[in-house]
Amino acid sequence: MAGISEILSMEANKLGYQCIVIQKRDLDPFGFGDYYGTDVYVDAIDKYLELLYMSSKKSDVVIVHDWIEFLDEIECPNIYVYFHGSKLRGLPPEQLPEIEKKVKGIILSTPDLLEYYPNGMVLPQPVDMNLFFDKKRERTYPQLMINRSYQRDIIEPTIKAKFPDCIYRERNKHNLLSYRDMPEFLNSVTEYIDWKFDYSKPVPKTICSPSVTGIQALACGCKVIDSNGKKLPKSLLRKHNSVNVTQEFLKYIG
Repeated sequence: MAGISEILSMEANKLGYQCIVIQKRDLDPFGFGDYYGTDVYVDAIDKYLELLYMSSKKSDVVIVHDWIEFLDEIECPNIYVYFHGSKLRGLPPEQLPEIEKKVKGIILSTPDLLEYYPNGMVLPQPVDMNLFFDKKRERTYPQLMINRSYQRDIIEPTIKAKFPDCIYRERNKHNLLSYRDMPEFLNSVTEYIDWKFDYSKPVPKTICSPSVTGIQALACGCKVIDSNGKKLPKSLLRKHNSVNVTQEFLKYIG
């Protein structure tokens, strides 16, 4: 739920491409598509598959974000799969050769995923720097971490043991923080704790790879601490700038 599809589509459309995101409404609770106006929303899965099939027949390129279950529904010679960590880490290894046969390339969201698929192309997660920037305002939260409600009973004590003063906030459908409101919220935070976890293990282990929220926080002027206790460098902002990432993405798909 990082808005990758919407941001890449938005930037590519500025360059003259015609991109849409086909999305089930319930899978965009944070409002990425509403913000960028890139999404065609459907509610039922049968309508989703019908639209996916019809649109793919007219498309030069189709990018599938995690939903590999529907690769056979796509009628397009140039299919790419974009994997987020949670999907790829939980994927049985024997499925990857079958996926390779159906697609032209596999894109990975973070470098640590090369452990699971060494032939993947790592594309930095794009951040819209026109939306996320330092507003130079007074900050009310000294230290904060946002998590998507995964195994809170394990994660929160782990974080509190290392950072006793850290405010732990869940982000879910019951405690929604919309994409539109995220920059204002991050501008109220002094230090963001960017600890990522591999939830495919019985006991989650930390992953030292910046999350998209961590990069957004960095862009908003927060000090960001990764899973190794190190401060993220500002140099990452250029790497994750959505303009630069889109150019890299377009070059890769040709």
